[in-house]
Amino acid sequence: MVMGSRAPRGRPVTGVREAARILGCDMRTVRRRIESGQLEGVVSSTGQRRRWFVYSDQLIAQPAGSRPAAGADHGEIAALRAEVADLRARALAAEEGERLLLAGHATLRDALRESQSALTAMLAANERMMLGTEGYRAAADNYRHAADQFREGATGYVQVVSQAQTTINMLEGVLEQYSDTIAQHITPGHPGQLDT
Repeated sequence: MVMGSRAPRGRPVTGVREAARILGCDMRTVRRRIESGQLEGVVSSTGQRRRWFVYSDQLIAQPAGSRPAAGADHGEIAALRAEVADLRARALAAEEGERLLLAGHATLRDALRESQSALTAMLAANERMMLGTEGYRAAADNYRHAADQFREGATGYVQVVSQAQTTINMLEGVLEQYSDTIAQHITPGHPGQLDT
């Protein structure tokens, strides 16, 4: 007898009620046989409640004298049912595994698609940055050229202002001479007679 918190996996089991029906005896008798070791089985404890199971292969291997003749057919049927149940459980597990694999594959494909979209967006952003850098460089070159032209214009303006100042000075000199000449022409008498 094996004690545990649940029925073992891998080796098919049959409940005590079904085992008693197959063996043609009382459920208490099946429990006693499990406790005495006449039948291989397991006791599962869930909280305060205990459940008894008989390994299905034990029901098939029971000697013919220990149960009625009709029990042999029942034992084979129980074993086949247990095998079918085990195969069903395996098929369900395989289907669930396949479903999980397909879902994982779809998730992986979605992630790959999103990664490719992100990469495309990154490449486009990088190209825009490169164009922006080129535009900034061209604007800087234009600004430098405009600054050079402004500097040349300012230098030329200073020269023009300087020339204008020179011209103004010359004009002032000429005006002074004109003033002297005009004053000499409009003064009565001889200029030498003027008091100096």
